[in-house]
Amino acid sequence: MAANPFRRLFGGEPAGSPPHQPGGGANTGLTSAFLDADRRFSSLDEDVRTLSAQNPNATAVQQWPTIRDRFGGATERYLWASGSQSGTRPPTPQDREATARELADLVAVLDRFHSDHQRALTNARGARASSAAQEQAARVAAERATDLLAAPSTAPYLTLRPVVRATDALVEAVRHLDTAPDLVARDAAARAVQEKAAELTAAVEAAPRIGDDAQRSLAAAGTRLQAVRNRASDLADTRSALLREFSAACSTDLVDNDKVAARESAAAEAALSTAALRLRESTPDLALEQVGVARDHLDTADAAVNAVGERLRTLRAAKADPAAVAARTRFALRDAQHLAVQKQQVHRWGTVLDAQHARIERAIADLDRVHPDYWQYLQTLADVDRMIADAVDRMRGRA
Repeated sequence: MAANPFRRLFGGEPAGSPPHQPGGGANTGLTSAFLDADRRFSSLDEDVRTLSAQNPNATAVQQWPTIRDRFGGATERYLWASGSQSGTRPPTPQDREATARELADLVAVLDRFHSDHQRALTNARGARASSAAQEQAARVAAERATDLLAAPSTAPYLTLRPVVRATDALVEAVRHLDTAPDLVARDAAARAVQEKAAELTAAVEAAPRIGDDAQRSLAAAGTRLQAVRNRASDLADTRSALLREFSAACSTDLVDNDKVAARESAAAEAALSTAALRLRESTPDLALEQVGVARDHLDTADAAVNAVGERLRTLRAAKADPAAVAARTRFALRDAQHLAVQKQQVHRWGTVLDAQHARIERAIADLDRVHPDYWQYLQTLADVDRMIADAVDRMRGRA
């Protein structure tokens, strides 16, 4: 049961233990009435706090502050009437009777509140129990994961980066769980602890294999580097074909791709050399990191090489049958125009779609030049396609 904030007024005595009062039996009934109200209030207050974390706008949450304030006032009057707290005058038997009636009325209010919101409060109580179980499972998982770190067989791998990172992540997740302010945050933190505990366990179990993994990754990346360089050696011929068959404007953006490929390949080679050194220094985790750096550079180099060959293939296809590309765009445009009619949105989209038709016609006409720019032609049609797709989405209410 959650701590009752009003119990501090009893001077720190155990919860549920009434203070020693003068008057003996005269206060017994009053104290019983207060404890009856206090038990109900404490149970409901914990349920409402849980419900508030789940749904701050719930009716029970909105109504509770008034009841909480009423309980606080009744507590103050009980402390005075029972003689536990001094007031402007000593309490009389009539004061004690009035306070007892007030507490009885408060019990009725608390019971009615519980009855009115029983389903929501019961669900909140169940959620709290489930949350406690989830938190316990998370802490057990964290303890088991950290026990692996203390095992003698793990000692050689404690400084490996994957193990260090996973350990730090688990420590941070547990810290968030320890400081979670409410049930929703605690549930999220508990799930994070279980995930990070699993990641730490996996990192420790994989640690003995990291040296072999680094060696294989280094060899694979070296093979890929050679393949990229072999393909890059053909860039000059591909670039020459582009310039022979198409206007320079069709490949202006690719003019430096051979330099990009060479630069990124060199950076990849340097990273792989560092990785090999780290392997010789018995730090396979650092070797794997360098292999990852090399892969990033190889991705960039690969993309630079691929772009030139892909451009040549794309332009050749467009030159061989430019009408086929335009036909696909025209088909999409006709569909969009029919949709505008069906949706009765011609007033909004008719002019826009007509403008796209005009762009298609101009793009086709531009191919009659002495040195047609097929790349610009394709870019124009691609932009028309995007505008048509956007119009269709808007007409269908998807954007």
